[in-house]
Amino acid sequence: MPRLIAAALAAACVLATAGCSDSEIVSTDLSGQWDTLAAAGTVSVSFTGELREGTSTTRDAGLWIGSGVVRLADDPVADLTYDRVEATGSGGRSDPAIPLRELRIGDDHWFSSERWRTGDGRPWVHRESPYPAPVGMTADPMLGIVDVALWVRLLRDVGAQDTADSRTEGLTDHPGAEREYRVVCHPSSCLGPYDTGLDRAFPVVSEQVMRVWVGADGRLRRLEVDLALMNDDTGSGTLGRYYTAKAAFDVTAVGAPLAVTPPPADQISESPLPPRTPA
Repeated sequence: MPRLIAAALAAACVLATAGCSDSEIVSTDLSGQWDTLAAAGTVSVSFTGELREGTSTTRDAGLWIGSGVVRLADDPVADLTYDRVEATGSGGRSDPAIPLRELRIGDDHWFSSERWRTGDGRPWVHRESPYPAPVGMTADPMLGIVDVALWVRLLRDVGAQDTADSRTEGLTDHPGAEREYRVVCHPSSCLGPYDTGLDRAFPVVSEQVMRVWVGADGRLRRLEVDLALMNDDTGSGTLGRYYTAKAAFDVTAVGAPLAVTPPPADQISESPLPPRTPA
């Protein structure tokens, strides 16, 4: 059944739940979110995320805190403001936390920060691929850990094996949310591939758990993601260290105006080196 038809049928079940199975309601609340939010035009979100090696507080780690407006589409468009991006290296050494601005049109991303200096003094860095990162790898936004479009896209692929006993009252209540779910993803459904730097840096994802809060109108209110990852230490496909990642998104509004254009060409750095951040 085409996805749009399936979503429309399931939506009718949520509006009149009598006679609808739990699986049909789950289908709307989870796999139908992409269509619901895309139809709204844009999604305003606040987000936090972290990536951490093992359970130690002194090993490699990354942190993101920010907000922005995103248009969900096959080529997503976004204007994001990171209040804080921070990479911590082995032994607890930390790069200075910086604010960051990201503009996105599909696979093209432009980054700028008042705290960094590029090799040629131009403020923007254009990136189409995961490397080199303008910040430490563990805090690279292009890993996709705080990319709400990525995780809502993966919700489209939630299957019956992922949603068994998924509806739960055990999660903390969230304002405006009427239903809540805990989904454990499987390789045949919503467990990647991610089409971001995650696929290259972390070739094995052993666990992906998504917690979803949905309002009475069927629209996403909050999304949380937990991942267990193994990195590629050498770039040769040899598995290295164990990492965990977490992300949380709050949908604060829909339908906000969004107009993203690339920065002027003379403002985009042509330096082959990543920007430097003064201490």
